[in-house]
Amino acid sequence: MTGFPRRSALRGALALGLLAGCSKPGGPARRTPGPGPARLTFWAWVPGIEKCVALWNSENPDVQVTLVRIPAARSGGYSKFYSSLEAGQQPDLMQAEFSEMPAMMMYGGLEDLTQHGVEQYRSLFVDWIWQQGAYGGGVYAIPQASGPVAMYYRRDLFDKWGIAAPKTWSEYAKTAELVRSHDAYLGTFPPNNGQYQAALAWQAGGRWFGTKDQRWTVDIDSEPTRRVLDFWEPLVRERLVKTIPDSGTAWYKDLADGNSVTWIGAHWADGVLRGGVPNGTGKWAVAPMPQWGGPFVASNLGGSSTCVVRGTAYPKEAMRFAVWLNTNPRSIALLLAGGYGWPALRNTDSIPELHAPSPYYGGQSIAKVFGEANAAVDTAWKWAPITTQAVQVLTDQLGQAVNGAFRLRDALPTTQRRTVRAMEKKGLPLSAG
Repeated sequence: MTGFPRRSALRGALALGLLAGCSKPGGPARRTPGPGPARLTFWAWVPGIEKCVALWNSENPDVQVTLVRIPAARSGGYSKFYSSLEAGQQPDLMQAEFSEMPAMMMYGGLEDLTQHGVEQYRSLFVDWIWQQGAYGGGVYAIPQASGPVAMYYRRDLFDKWGIAAPKTWSEYAKTAELVRSHDAYLGTFPPNNGQYQAALAWQAGGRWFGTKDQRWTVDIDSEPTRRVLDFWEPLVRERLVKTIPDSGTAWYKDLADGNSVTWIGAHWADGVLRGGVPNGTGKWAVAPMPQWGGPFVASNLGGSSTCVVRGTAYPKEAMRFAVWLNTNPRSIALLLAGGYGWPALRNTDSIPELHAPSPYYGGQSIAKVFGEANAAVDTAWKWAPITTQAVQVLTDQLGQAVNGAFRLRDALPTTQRRTVRAMEKKGLPLSAG
């Protein structure tokens, strides 16, 4: 099978509600079903998801799924996906973060599931998460999980030092000074992670992308985002926090050794922490994300859906598997064990694995903290089709800033300007304001 012209896909915007020009993207041609059971290929990176696939295959001989593990998201998974579309060798199903789905839509890479009866499942999922995969009257994804944010912290060391978990960002800054007096760091400001910076701006009231009069708006260089970076500026300059990448051997070692004693992270970070810091059992706890003041507001970091890829010979069967994967109680239990995030289901009260006390957190049921965070996310936040480019520019700029080239906030004008330019190059309609 041959691929499809990228330019023709990029001209398809407004037909999908601001994702391109005047006609729907062409997308890859429909494959022909083969003899025997429907055979689907599923690309994903969630830990433990192979157990879900094995369970499905054991109970559904008519639809067999082959899991292909890919690098997570922007670590190579998305570039592999776009290359597969160009080559006509795309999978039948693909895991995708909320932030990447607009780009996948612009490529014409996802199947519109409305023609296959997907609306019957809408009531099962949280509405704002469902909307992450809905564009221009179509629905292109089955929600999987969101990423409500809270603060993981070393309760054993906080208790030993007589320090309380900070409830506000002002207290966070003061706590950073206290922790340094014990020859440790409160946390890390990761210049390598533009998505992390987006989550901090999101909580502060920023909305990097929006729409106005059927055109996109870009507001990365905004007051809320500048306020966030101005807050971190003295912590970085006075070396009260670490400025290393929030991944890799050095970062995990800091967490394991008590050299870094908090992590502002999403619900899925629970699995990362348990897996990367196995000696932390009983030492950690979870508290709400520090606040700026006013009503309680949290944020979202990550979150993903299961997408049916355009061109599959079995769209209905693929949708059936995607719905089962993200609603079946046994599947969700397996996904939770791997740390996939907060279930996208509207009703999470009946998921015992979600609410069970965790030995890793000293018997704390962290679901209470993350449940409150999930309910306090600003659901008006939008992602754009050039999120990857915007995040990369910000990452590059912050890397220079932490090394003293300029202030953290000075990373924003360049990020804003290059993001606008990237949208213009793709023919996306932009508001003059």
